[in-house]
Amino acid sequence: MFDGFRLDRIDVGAATWRVRSKPPTTSEHAPYSKRAMAADCLALMRELGHERFAVAGHDRGGYVTFRLAMDHPPAVSHLAVLAAIPIWRGSRPLQRGIRR
Repeated sequence: MFDGFRLDRIDVGAATWRVRSKPPTTSEHAPYSKRAMAADCLALMRELGHERFAVAGHDRGGYVTFRLAMDHPPAVSHLAVLAAIPIWRGSRPLQRGIRR
């Protein structure tokens, strides 16, 4: 893209399935948590040869990139979270049992 830079685009679901072969879920859906997806993304970036990298995420990917930066700060040089509804606001209807 630019001299000295490379762009790797990851589909969060595809990253999860590629690295861990779509594991069976648990009662708490732990293999599909944002933390598990972030760990998968980190594993994929390491497999691609990146030890430290800038990351951007949109919508659900924004939550995953935020978790990646929180859990693995030495790996993330820059973070951009785009169009991710704050979790406390987005989960309010679910907490009340309302489906939208």
